Amino acid sequence: GSVSAQSFTMTGNDVVVTNTATVACSLKVSNNYNTVTVQAVVTKTSGTIAGTVTLQGSVDGVNYETVPVSLVAGGASTYTATDLALQAKTFVITGSPFLYYKLSYTGSGTMVGSLAGFILPRNYAK
Repeated sequence: GSVSAQSFTMTGNDVVVTNTATVACSLKVSNNYNTVTVQAVVTKTSGTIAGTVTLQGSVDGVNYETVPVSLVAGGASTYTATDLALQAKTFVITGSPFLYYKLSYTGSGTMVGSLAGFILPRNYAK
C-alpha cells in the first residue's frame, strides 16, 4: 500500500545543554496516525557527551509523562548519549496516543552539546 509521510522539525531545536542541565524540544502532532517516529539528534560541542534523552508525551501540552515502553518499538523510551561528535536515536510509537511529543535531554558531567528533534507521523493505506 501507499504511505503518506511528511517530517517536521520540533520547536526549540538545537537547544544547548551544558553539564547537568535539562533541555527539551517539542511538537504538536494533530490527527490520528498508525505510527509516530521521533528522532533525537545529539551534537557534541565540547567536553565528554553523556546523559539521557527521554521521549515524553502529553495530551494538554503542559503535563508530560514518559511514553510507555509498551507503545515504543524496541521497548525503550530513553536513550543514553555517549561521547560521539554526532548521534541519533529513533523512537517508533505505535499509533498516536498523545497530541504533543517532547524530547528531554539531561546532560551529565562536564560537557556542552545540543539536542534537535524531528517527527515523522505516518499513515499506512489499507
